[in-house]
Amino acid sequence: MDIPSAYPWPRNIRELRNTIERAVVLAAGPNISASDQPTEVRKQASQQRTDSLQTTQVQVIDGPVTFAESIETLKCSWIKRALAATHGSQTKAAQILALPQSNLPRLMKKRGLR
Repeated sequence: MDIPSAYPWPRNIRELRNTIERAVVLAAGPNISASDQPTEVRKQASQQRTDSLQTTQVQVIDGPVTFAESIETLKCSWIKRALAATHGSQTKAAQILALPQSNLPRLMKKRGLR
């Protein structure tokens, strides 16, 4: 469901309907997998997830904040967003963040995200 919902469907609901019907017919089993989706839809969904992670918002913080505190806040925010985008998959979140998979649990624990 993540892949079709991330695609903008520029050609309206008929394109969505045709894509779902095609996936149902071509699916190897009872479930539709990512590989059953059209390449264009998979690419767009992947790009949209990457773009949403790269968009950061600056928050105004009351009081003086050190550079190190700002960096920690930003790191925590990126980890949370990557985990949200991957529905909690640490392996996929580490890939999005371009981190070794073994580093993410340590970073999460350090920031109290477990």
